[in-house]
Amino acid sequence: MYILSQPQNQRQRIVAGLRRLLKAALVGFGLKLMGSSCTGPSPPLLCSARSRLLSGGRDWPVSKQRAAAAYIRGLLDGATPNGAPPEAFDEYRDLIDLLVTAHGHGGTPKVREAWNECVRRYPELAKVVSADQPAADDEAPSDPWTLFTLADAYQPRPPLIYVVEGLFPLPSLSIVYGAPGKTKSLLMADLAICVAAGLPWLPPLPGRSGRARHTHQVGVLWCDFDNGPRMTHERFEALGRARYLPPDIPLSYVSMPSPWLNASDREAMKQLEQRILTHQVHLVIIDNLATVKGPADENSAAMAQVMSLFRQLAEQTGAAVILIHHQRKEFAARNGKDMPTRAGDRLRGHSSIEAAVDLALLGVREPHADAVTLHGTKVRGVGVPPFGAQFTYAHKPGTTELATAKFFGLEVEDQVSDHAIARAVLDVVEAAPGLNQTEVVQEVKSTVEKVGVNAIRRVMDTLEQEGKLSTRTGDHGAKLYDLGRKTGGSGPVR
Repeated sequence: MYILSQPQNQRQRIVAGLRRLLKAALVGFGLKLMGSSCTGPSPPLLCSARSRLLSGGRDWPVSKQRAAAAYIRGLLDGATPNGAPPEAFDEYRDLIDLLVTAHGHGGTPKVREAWNECVRRYPELAKVVSADQPAADDEAPSDPWTLFTLADAYQPRPPLIYVVEGLFPLPSLSIVYGAPGKTKSLLMADLAICVAAGLPWLPPLPGRSGRARHTHQVGVLWCDFDNGPRMTHERFEALGRARYLPPDIPLSYVSMPSPWLNASDREAMKQLEQRILTHQVHLVIIDNLATVKGPADENSAAMAQVMSLFRQLAEQTGAAVILIHHQRKEFAARNGKDMPTRAGDRLRGHSSIEAAVDLALLGVREPHADAVTLHGTKVRGVGVPPFGAQFTYAHKPGTTELATAKFFGLEVEDQVSDHAIARAVLDVVEAAPGLNQTEVVQEVKSTVEKVGVNAIRRVMDTLEQEGKLSTRTGDHGAKLYDLGRKTGGSGPVR
């Protein structure tokens, strides 16, 4: 908690200021205060404000309320402090001072953390930044959009925090999909357990090489709209018992809740947003997209509205949101063989679904196998090479009910990703400097057979731009390739 992390004298000052602010805010919104007079312990500012309200409220500083609200909303939306002294906001000075201090400690994520804690302690504070505050008669409506400039872009930003290393940053919107029965939900439940407990995800099998993915411990909310309470209870019990986890890790889940989530309805998504903020959740997994999309046709442009509301949910809460979904039936029958021209074409539904996400992971599982391979079919930023997971489990004696369940990591031969192509290109050029483009492509094709010529050329261009390949002009103007000065290994290609 941000407030609890402050020195004791600072905590006392902040809490006292918040109490004073809360009382003033209650008066400002016309809510009933304790007592009917200004005698007793009420501070002079509170008594003065209450007197103004009872006398008609004509001189209540509405403009300062709106200015403070706009400033707080800006900080919550990612703006940097503009240098205005907190004292300029009168009764809001303590809250703004707290948020500005939080920004100095960790940027916008810390601001949101501090604000959420304040609202949790004093729910009425949410009214301070609500859109229905009173407007002054002579005041023009404020623009709810926050405009940024290069000055904002040039400000230093804290490094990205990944709830699972290399996969799901805060905030983000991702989708995990595959054919029915390919353990997508169970694998994501395993991920949820590890994040809530702060444990590495997908450690190698005992005696095998490899490394787990580090996790960042945060509160987790699992939303089941597919399997039902009994199976959901069974799975989380088995996953928890396999790791001997205590019952108080920050994991919450709902199963078949009422009212049902309608992700095409803005008000329903606002209610979900409030639940996430109230319970301080930073990883949300929804199983599955098809069951919560509401009346939107999955194959129509109406899905753009659904996905934009999920994107807003991630941005407003600062959470990593993961949607579980299905692949197209015509590709499900192939079970990962004969990939389409573009791997993302396997994702079921309108193209706006894939367009909205930061990461799309396709899960492929051979029939009756306990191993699943995940491929990144859409990635914003650094690519994700394929990785595997091995499902291990035990049943309760005399039943088919899970007693324990756990996934381990598997090393996967990668012959299709940009990582694999980049490694092959660099290996070829290191072994035989001075080859032209056609020769490099032919050599790479001999080792990475499943990729096309255009994909190899694209990766070569990227490596050249990154300085990992250098070029020179040969006979007849041919472009010849050598290792670049920045080649320190075949790292990820953006």
